[in-house]
Order: sequence, then structure tokens, then C-alpha cells
Amino acid sequence: MQHPSQKFNQFQLIMLLVAFIFGILFFIRPGFSFFLLFLVYALAGSFVFEGLAHQSRNHMPPFIIQMIRAGLLVIFGTILFFY
Repeated sequence: MQHPSQKFNQFQLIMLLVAFIFGILFFIRPGFSFFLLFLVYALAGSFVFEGLAHQSRNHMPPFIIQMIRAGLLVIFGTILFFY
């Protein structure tokens, strides 16, 4: 039987793979800047899943840090994209 945080770790790796794919697509087609925004959102999703893995193990300080990191990445990434 696997630990509940194992599923969050798998989702984290999937989000990192998605971010990598969006990064490759952005380098292939730099005119499509929304790929860069999706890359930032995928990285934020990766941070969220990492934080949820910490939360499922009852490690609250790393969970809070990862949630703050993900929130700041989404906020500033969106602001910079639309600026």
C-alpha cells in the first residue's frame, strides 16, 4: 500500500513534464506567448501538488511555503503576461 502523498508526487512530476512541454513549444513558436503563461501555471501547479504532499504528511511549514510560492507565481506571472 502506498502513502497518500505518493499520488501528489506523481501529479507534481506530471505538471513538471507539462511545464517542460510548454517551454519547448514556446521556444519553437515564440510568437505564441500564451505558452509561457501556461508554463508558469504548470509550475505553480507543481508547487501546489508538492505542498499537498507535505500537507498529507502533516508537515505544515513546507505546505504553507509551497502554497505561498505557487500563489505568488500565478499572480506575478499573470501580471507580467498582461502588462
